[in-house]
This record gives sequence, C-alpha cells and structure tokens, in this order.
Amino acid sequence: MKQSLTYKKFNTTTKNHKIKFVVYYSKGGMNFFTGTKEERGYYLSVQPYEDRGNGVITMLAFSGVKKLFVAAKRFSDKQLHNIFAHLKEDDFKSILDHVLAKNALVLAAS
Repeated sequence: MKQSLTYKKFNTTTKNHKIKFVVYYSKGGMNFFTGTKEERGYYLSVQPYEDRGNGVITMLAFSGVKKLFVAAKRFSDKQLHNIFAHLKEDDFKSILDHVLAKNALVLAAS
C-alpha cells in the first residue's frame, strides 16, 4: 500500500528544474535533524528537483518544505485519497512560495 501521492509537478524557468508537490502519511516521532518530535499524520511536501533525463533526477537536501495538513493516528488509504481529491491551491500556496524564494526559482508560465 503506497502511503504517498504526487499531487502536481511544476515547471520552472530554470532549465530542467521542476518542483514536485506530494501528499503523504508519516508515522511521526523524533526528527534527529531538527531535534523535534513530529506528529503522525498527512503532510504536504514541496520539493525542487532537477530532471536530468532518462529517469534520472537530482534532489538537494534541505531544499524542500513539508507541512502537517491533517493529524491522524493511523494511515488510511481512503483518507489519503480524500485529502488528495480536495486539495486547493490555497492549501499549499504559502509553502510553494517559500520553496521558490529559498531556491531562487520562478514558476514557468502554464
């Protein structure tokens, strides 16, 4: 059972650089990179990456952002798909803007 769904991929004006938006479930617990305890639940993640072709992608560590969207004690495939189906741009606009600024990227015109 897959515990993540790719919501959208955005093209940027920088050649071969894209941004991936994912909805996923995390069991939470201690995050040893930040030294904080994270909640269990469904998260929204925005991650920039470079598509090098032939299925090869490169991601830079600590370049993306995640945000707890819905706290949950356990994973439910139905709830994951329900969250995925009802996402709106307002739900991720602020973290998308943050990742764009942090990585000096600009979204390409659709």
